[in-house]
Formats: sequence, C-alpha cells, structure tokens
Amino acid sequence: SIREVSSALGITYQSYWNYENDIQIPRDDIKLKIARHYGKTVDELFFTDSAHIPCELSQEEVKA
Repeated sequence: SIREVSSALGITYQSYWNYENDIQIPRDDIKLKIARHYGKTVDELFFTDSAHIPCELSQEEVKA
C-alpha cells in the first residue's frame, strides 16, 4: 500500500501519493529511493514513456 511504501522510504504518505498521481515530481534522491525499493532503475520508473528520447549530447555540449 502507499502507506507501507512511504513508510519504508521515510517520506510522508501525502508526498508519495502526490508522486503517484503526478501532482508533484520527487527530488532525485527520492527517485533513487523509490527505484531501489522496487528493484528498478530511475530510468525505468520515471523515463520510460515513448516521448522520452535518450540524450546523446557530450558533457561539453551540455555545459554550453
């Protein structure tokens, strides 16, 4: 349940409910906790829709 997962992650029920219902986007550290809890990668959980295209830019291009 949401209560069990939020407790295991050390976050509030309301925060987790907001994430599940696309009301709020979790911080990166929370995304990592959620992914680890479910045995998935952050990409698998948060970036798997068909609109997501992996970034092919080099670090230099990103900094520019």
